[in-house]
Amino acid sequence: MGLVFHWDANCEVYALLNDKIYEALAYPTRREILRLLRDGDHATPGEIAETLDIPKPTLSGHLGILKNAGLVIGERQGTTIRYRIDTSIFEDLLEELHGLAYQEGGYALQKLLW
Repeated sequence: MGLVFHWDANCEVYALLNDKIYEALAYPTRREILRLLRDGDHATPGEIAETLDIPKPTLSGHLGILKNAGLVIGERQGTTIRYRIDTSIFEDLLEELHGLAYQEGGYALQKLLW
């Protein structure tokens, strides 16, 4: 099971994990890895590297950052590790993003556009 954090947003640990999530999502290749895992459910590093045409050492770094942020989970099956996306983190992230965009009386982002 991945990280699930419904903590006080002022908590230092929560802020640190959030920073890791945003950092992990900021890089386009990592978002491609997440899309691949979303669409295919589970994948080995070799399958991911081949599908996205990423050198394995580079992929290993990306997977480490995604794991450290709690966005993917590596599950050992015999001698193989298969990765899958951890959707619980995204539920919390969507809730937080909604909170950032919403303010009393309407959406803050909407007000910027009008």
